[in-house]
Amino acid sequence: MRNLLYKAGKLGYLVPIVRDRFLLHEQITEFAQFIKQFIEQHGEISVNQLRDHIQYGRKLTVQLIEYVDRWASYDVKAIFTYCVIVRFLTKYVKKQDEGDLSLQ
Repeated sequence: MRNLLYKAGKLGYLVPIVRDRFLLHEQITEFAQFIKQFIEQHGEISVNQLRDHIQYGRKLTVQLIEYVDRWASYDVKAIFTYCVIVRFLTKYVKKQDEGDLSLQ
């Protein structure tokens, strides 16, 4: 059964939020949108508030919050890396236009 679930995860149907705990991709997206909107309105969300909304147990709710937090951190890191690369390339192209080919 575990192999089937991991295969479905690799195909994008399920998302492993922790080992041997899977949710549908649509559920993750829906929960992430709710968390984002709630935080934008109230500044933070507690485990109890999310648990009451999604009607899951506390343990799964904590795992879901940790999963979303990991991916939010990843997105922030990816955006930061993208910005650094764009700044570097912009500087390099500007220097190249001026005839300076150094990478400083």
